[in-house]
Amino acid sequence: MTTVFSQGAPGFLGVPRDFSGCPGFSRGAPPRAAAVGGPLCQNRRRHTGVVMVGDAGAAHARWRQIVEDIGRFDAGAGRQAQCALERHDAPLRVQIAGRGGAVRPTLRTAVESAVATVAHVEAAHVEAAHVEAAELDSPDRPEPVLDADVVLLVLAARAHPADLAALARSADPAAPVPGRDERLVVVLDRTEGLDDADAAFARAAAQVRRPVLAPGSAPAAVADRLGSARRRRAAALARDLAGIAAGPRARDVIEAALDDLLGTA
Repeated sequence: MTTVFSQGAPGFLGVPRDFSGCPGFSRGAPPRAAAVGGPLCQNRRRHTGVVMVGDAGAAHARWRQIVEDIGRFDAGAGRQAQCALERHDAPLRVQIAGRGGAVRPTLRTAVESAVATVAHVEAAHVEAAHVEAAELDSPDRPEPVLDADVVLLVLAARAHPADLAALARSADPAAPVPGRDERLVVVLDRTEGLDDADAAFARAAAQVRRPVLAPGSAPAAVADRLGSARRRRAAALARDLAGIAAGPRARDVIEAALDDLLGTA
């Protein structure tokens, strides 16, 4: 099941959110080229202050203008910039994973509320993250891959071998330090009947090789990870823009956008 908390806005330039034709996507025909129009950014500080998280409405308008400027001078580069921005602006995903019965409805509701609050604060065109359930060790379906932008793994009283296997399958190869996956939050629940809950937390942390939280800390931790995910998206956008081959005038617009994105203007 997927919970969506806000209706997505159209893509940049009014193009519906469809990644068809973008690198890494294969559905349908290529997206429409960037619209022609909008003056070139002669002053490289014109777009200074672009913010990708927070002040989202102003950022959206500025990035729309940037894409138009790029497409005005180089249609191919404009299409690549459009695709890069669509990837950046796609809704984030949150997976709540656990073996059957591990995830209490109250925990899921609390996480959904935290995600909705993040979306309300960001406002404007930023879509709320999608919250998905991922059941582990189910006899009826294949094991899920925990590949969302944020993964909340819920352990029931202890770390079961299926939990550890899911972690191993889903480890982020891009994590700067092995075992320190920024996407992951691990929670230990169902500890009411244990003789020593503190020992259970310590044992679980040793098994998963990362901090293990109580359920009440999960919503705030997920919200924090969403912020980290958006920062990773911004870094990916900068890399994508830097790699676009463009003519001199379009390249000037791209460099100005990079100055804004990286705060170097």
